[in-house]
Amino acid sequence: MTIKILIVDDSFFFRKRLCELFENHPEIEVIATAENGEDALKKVEIYHPDLITMDHEMPVMDGITAVRQIMKRFPTPILMISALTYEGASTTLEALEAGALDFVAKHGKDGNTPFVDDHFLSDLVLQLVANRSKSSTVPAKIGNRSETKALEKNCELIVIGASTGGPVAVQALLSELPRNFPVPIVVAIHMPENFTRAYANRLSKNCGVDVKEAEPGDPLIAGQALIAPGGKLLKICHNGSGYIGIAPKNDAYSFAPSIDYMFGSAADAYGGKVLAVVLTGMGSDGHMGAKKLRKNSSSVWAQDEKSSVIYGMPGVIAKANLANQILNIDEMILGLKRFNG
Repeated sequence: MTIKILIVDDSFFFRKRLCELFENHPEIEVIATAENGEDALKKVEIYHPDLITMDHEMPVMDGITAVRQIMKRFPTPILMISALTYEGASTTLEALEAGALDFVAKHGKDGNTPFVDDHFLSDLVLQLVANRSKSSTVPAKIGNRSETKALEKNCELIVIGASTGGPVAVQALLSELPRNFPVPIVVAIHMPENFTRAYANRLSKNCGVDVKEAEPGDPLIAGQALIAPGGKLLKICHNGSGYIGIAPKNDAYSFAPSIDYMFGSAADAYGGKVLAVVLTGMGSDGHMGAKKLRKNSSSVWAQDEKSSVIYGMPGVIAKANLANQILNIDEMILGLKRFNG
């Protein structure tokens, strides 16, 4: 089946560039383009695309307004095209809350090169569309009460890893936790620099627990969630008490922040006293770290297929039988709230 795409951008150059990225793909067809949000609404009603790429800064109707209108009238998977600035990050995060599924950068790190690798972009489009119509193949797995009580008693650190769909999923979890949540939380999401800072600042306004972007030497304290900074590796350290170490990205890890790196360091620092949560995302980051955590007798929760935007990372955990529990977001929230007794 060919995936039909609508491209929305006020720049002729970027509309043309996106069309070029998809033009030779055998499973993807650009069926129309639009110059602004208002034009996009008309095109969605006419062409019924399988996915929309959406710019955020446009005349007549901006991207966020367009996302809200499309999700209300013609629910369709939307991929935001974002600037790698703090302002661009803030706008993109608002679009994700409005219903967009994910984002890609409009420019490379040099500020000029447009877009990511076309293979990555095509794979992302295919997975975003495929996951919307796929039924669950891995059953839920909920631990028994004695297992849960033991976790609540022994857990000294919660580490959360996520990628595609992760910003909304993590916000859903953290926003439901009380200010006096008794366990430190550290989160690694595949986001570029500026995005993690904007994301942490946004969460700090919407969550009961304190949220901030992690800095070197930050202590791990109850009632606080630290967000791993984009473009760097976050390490969990312990020397009498827990704290954060930050290192530059290196070639041993495909992502920065790396969930594998964070999970592995948590296993070294806290042994069997960790709860690792693997949420929605492409790829398999977190698999090796989760394996190390389970070897140290720590617990792992994986998001279920039905509630994941992309069932890559949690699916790998589930299929490798590394998950103590396979849960949707609401079930995870209930499980975490039990930590308060």
